[in-house]
Amino acid sequence: MINNIAAYILKTLGMQATLVPYGGAEALPYLLQGNYTFFVATVSTQKFLLMYDRQTIHLTPLAIRKHCDLVREHWNGQVVYAAAKMSSYDRTRLVKQQVPFIIPERQLYLPFLGMVFSESENKSGKEFSELGVLSQLLVLGILNKQITEPLTIKQASAYFGYSQMSISRAFDELEYFALARREVQKSTKTKHLIFSAHGKALWEQALPLMKTPLRRVVGIETIPDGLPVYLAGINALAQKTMLSESSQIEYATTAKAYNALKNIETIPKASAPVLLQLWIYSPTFPGNNMIDSLSLYLSLKDDADERVQIALDELLKGVQW
Repeated sequence: MINNIAAYILKTLGMQATLVPYGGAEALPYLLQGNYTFFVATVSTQKFLLMYDRQTIHLTPLAIRKHCDLVREHWNGQVVYAAAKMSSYDRTRLVKQQVPFIIPERQLYLPFLGMVFSESENKSGKEFSELGVLSQLLVLGILNKQITEPLTIKQASAYFGYSQMSISRAFDELEYFALARREVQKSTKTKHLIFSAHGKALWEQALPLMKTPLRRVVGIETIPDGLPVYLAGINALAQKTMLSESSQIEYATTAKAYNALKNIETIPKASAPVLLQLWIYSPTFPGNNMIDSLSLYLSLKDDADERVQIALDELLKGVQW
């Protein structure tokens, strides 16, 4: 990998790079020694410390920035992060964190050398900024133990009721963000999806890429006949935490099911006895009659109320990973 980094610098900047092991690594915190290999790099007249992420665990851009700050307490100069691979989304976040980095054949960001960028196309020609509906459902399905791996496109299609083409795209997204990988099972010669992490580790890795399932909220007098709804919002959170219930009861359904009924009379939300959340996908998994804790968290994670945020932390502590 170090040879790849030197070759990439030469190809991108036209400058020779030399990298030698850093002799002061033993003085660094054990956290850093466990996750990185360190090299002193020289490019032209510039010298910097390269911290190569062995990627034994997933590190968020914020964690990487904090690790760089720790290294600077021991190294008087520029510190550059490097890794074999990283999603476009996380690379963008590293730039926003102003963390210099090198991802060979993907992108190079060294502002102290002139802020040079070089982006290459991935093999599939696809770029994703966040998880789509189906890829998010696949992650939630694994986390909630509703589906198991290894998982085929056919199995996922049958469970969620989406086309195999849509499932294949979701698999692409999960591979793109390094949340999962496809492997060929020798016995059947069929490609299966295997997740790169499980439980809380998968949740923390996927959370920055996940979005709220809530599209919008409408106020209504009563629940229309035939509309499948599930307790949601503050009252659903109150059932699982110490949060007090709201005087307005809130339910969730899919936007598709709501729109299919047509001409449902709505009233101002402030005075409505019932608030109806319209979700971009089903609020529950097949065979379940209540919203799971992780989906509930995603639907409320952007709530500005401090009491709600405290309750959400409590909610996650109760999840059986």
